Amino acid sequence: MPPPVSNSGHSDALHTAVETDARDSMKSAAQRLLVRRTTEQHSHPEHVAVSTDGTWMKRGFSSMFVIVYNAGTWGLTAAAEGGLDAFHRGQLRSLIGFVWPQKIATTALYDRCKAEPISRIITRARWSLFGHILRLPSDAPAVLSMVSYFECDDHKWRGRPRITLPVKLDDDLNRAACGRLQSLEDLERLSDVAAVRSEWRQLLDMICG
Repeated sequence: MPPPVSNSGHSDALHTAVETDARDSMKSAAQRLLVRRTTEQHSHPEHVAVSTDGTWMKRGFSSMFVIVYNAGTWGLTAAAEGGLDAFHRGQLRSLIGFVWPQKIATTALYDRCKAEPISRIITRARWSLFGHILRLPSDAPAVLSMVSYFECDDHKWRGRPRITLPVKLDDDLNRAACGRLQSLEDLERLSDVAAVRSEWRQLLDMICG
């Protein structure tokens, strides 16, 4: 019998067509919004956020990012977070009318749009959720799961290392030189910090700053 016909070429072509159409549609919508906002009295086109659910038009200025919904539970790689930041910056440039070959520095872009990197929003959401969990009663399922994780001595898997929430939390702490999260003792130390909200906010400022 002849080998089955592969549809990988058709899938790639369809994916490329959908991606191109989505990019053109978003660019066209951003340009129409830019023209409308610049013609309105006392309107600032940079005061518009990027959303994927259409709610950004309801109140005339901005809405919450749907793209970071439930971001406190994410364990993203650095490459994935960088991709989100790059996409976000591209949308901000389109909204304020900067297209190639025009250029604007990343810091100036965030300052002008009164925005911040999505990766920082995700990190803050992750640590805010972690703080809430640490303040739960000791018999809460989430707390018991964390204790069980750090009581286990074997966190090795076959293949490349997996990016889990404990791994991301430990990376955040290590990057900010605020200690580590690799043992049950580290978890208990962070629980003591989370119990005092002023100290926890100070820790979040150091990690997300």
